Formats: sequence, C-alpha cells, structure tokens
Amino acid sequence: MWRRCGSGVLAKALLGVTFSLILVSGVVAVSRRRWAGIVTGVIAAFAFVLEWAGQWSGSSALESARAIASLMFTATLAGVVLAQVLREGRITIHRIVGSATAYLLLGLTWGEIYHLLAVSAPKAFTSSVFPSVGQSELYYFSIVTLTTLGYGDITPVHPLARSLVSLGGLYRTALPCDPDREARLDGASWIENQGTQSPRVRRPP
Repeated sequence: MWRRCGSGVLAKALLGVTFSLILVSGVVAVSRRRWAGIVTGVIAAFAFVLEWAGQWSGSSALESARAIASLMFTATLAGVVLAQVLREGRITIHRIVGSATAYLLLGLTWGEIYHLLAVSAPKAFTSSVFPSVGQSELYYFSIVTLTTLGYGDITPVHPLARSLVSLGGLYRTALPCDPDREARLDGASWIENQGTQSPRVRRPP
C-alpha cells in the first residue's frame, strides 16, 4: 500500500513537471508575437500555480480551476500554432512539425475537457485496467481516441462524456492539421511540381 501511494505521488509529480515544461516551452515558442506571448504567459502563470497547488490539495474546486486554466492554455497555444501552419506561404518542414505540434496540443486540450468532466462527475469514465481514471489516464485516453487506436481500456459512461468523445472523433476527421495528411499533401504537391519549387499553402477563393 505504501509503495502504491508513493508511486502515485511520484507519478503526479512527474506529470506536474512535464506539464510545467510544456507551459514554459509554449510561452517561449510564441513570445516573438507580443500579444500571443502576453496572453499565453498570463494563462500559463495561472495554470502553473494551480497545477502545483493542486498537487497537494484534494479540493475539487481547485482541480476544476486547474483544468480550466490548462484547457485555456493548450487551446490558445494550439490556435496560435494553427494560425502559423495554415497561413499562406510555402510548405516547409516547419509547417509539418507545426501541424504535428498542433495535433498533440489539441489532444491535450481534449484531455483537459475530459478531466474537467471527470472532476465534476467522478464516475464519468470507467476502466477495466486502471484502478482510477485521473488526469494522466485521460491524457492517454484523449490521444488514443484522437489517433483512432481505441484500445477499449477506458470507457465513457456518462452521457456527456460519450457525447464529448463522439464529438472528438468527428472533429478529428476534419482536422486541418493532421500530420499524416500534411505529409501526404506535401509529397503529392512536390511530385506535381516536379521538385522545381516548394509547394505553397493557398487560401481558398
């Protein structure tokens, strides 16, 4: 029991450190744009404080506030990255990397949405593998759902949870920053242009 408790505390601490690094790297990445740097910096500061305060508090209100701040940060950062990926211009390796980054950020965003629901309704998700479904498990669930792997080890049972998961599956099919799709389009455009010039992202008429 002591070992399980100790490993649980260590896992939460590692998750906190990882998320803190995401906060810092995200703010640094968008700091060249003043407005984006200010907005993400303020949200990241709140998320950082709430993340570590929630590590030692069992308050559901504090956990909900942490989830909301984290949701706002990942969604804002994903929006900034998407704006750069989808702007008109040549397709480069930076766009491909940016699309993969936005894809993962949206996965974290949905993970925070699921986590916020799980805080309000603790039995919204059940698992046949994990003893409890917390923040890290819902990050994992979000990514495997977004990538359509769907192992079935976590199941949404709350009506709102099922609706959110279905919505996540639907939006994934129309996601403009699917890295696999970006790579295929990049290669196809390059072949079509016979490698004479880098393909471009063009705005629809």
